[in-house]
Amino acid sequence: MPSSININCDEDPQLQEIAKSIPAHHYKINPLSADQSAFNLGIEVGTILKKEANLASHKIVRHPQISPDIQIDYSLIAIAATYLKEKKGLKNLYVCTTEKALAESLTKIKNTPGDVRAAFVLSADFDNEEDDEISHVLTICVEKIGSTLKIFWLDSLGGGYDDDHEDHFNRYTDFREVELYFLDVKRLTSDRECMTFALRDAALFLENPQFFNQIKFHRADFPGKTHNLYHMTHLPPSMMKGTQSLTTLKTYLETYTGDTQNLQQSLAKHTFPADQNGSKKRNYYIVERSMKYHHIALLAIKNLSADQLQRIIAKSLLIEEQKASSVQA
Repeated sequence: MPSSININCDEDPQLQEIAKSIPAHHYKINPLSADQSAFNLGIEVGTILKKEANLASHKIVRHPQISPDIQIDYSLIAIAATYLKEKKGLKNLYVCTTEKALAESLTKIKNTPGDVRAAFVLSADFDNEEDDEISHVLTICVEKIGSTLKIFWLDSLGGGYDDDHEDHFNRYTDFREVELYFLDVKRLTSDRECMTFALRDAALFLENPQFFNQIKFHRADFPGKTHNLYHMTHLPPSMMKGTQSLTTLKTYLETYTGDTQNLQQSLAKHTFPADQNGSKKRNYYIVERSMKYHHIALLAIKNLSADQLQRIIAKSLLIEEQKASSVQA
């Protein structure tokens, strides 16, 4: 595992340099023993990352409105988010720490002249600020066109519509028209890669101005609901790359009418036997992405100064303005 990188501490750090320093074998899956390889890499990087993050916790600004126990987790996600923003030249990709922070961002979007697109990576329990851990991460993508706000709830576990989802938006949106889209497709079958799905979904949404034209959805009939609700049944092929179940991917390829060549090429490259006798196979694309993002965060917290690290985190981490003061631990 890489332990150091030469960075000029007088310059603003570039996470791309860190990414290039990581040997491929630290995140690439061994196809001859894919499941064991994925497990070993996950345990290794997860254990070391948490250890190094705790040792470097003095470098991270403490925000009183975020539980201290999850401050480090949010910071690690923000490092990966900033890496993607730098790599792809993206704007409006944020890691959202609280419900109030999201509310303030939606208000800003409403008051911004012209059309706006943004993506927010957040905890599935972001409305519960007493939590001491982040158990699951998802993405809320927003597209404002005129006075209409389209909100896409992209959860790698699928799950579709839940009354709590609409309740969130009723509390802090007063757009004349809000359309809520919920994903029915389950892409994640493990318990480790939700953060990577969320970050990729955010980046791919922002990269793709034709996102709305490439999804399939149908109206959800829920009497008495305030907003227009829709079920998303198909995502663009780029967002399906990480789907772990080959059965789900087979159904998608059989029913999606757009160009899927790039997706099929990715599957050919990242599908390996998941057991010793080869009777079961799995798509390991998202696992490799996850390992790489974790290594980038690991090297950043281990090798960068407190000032450098804080600048990187601040580029992506959203804190509610009413409580913007912070103290150094």
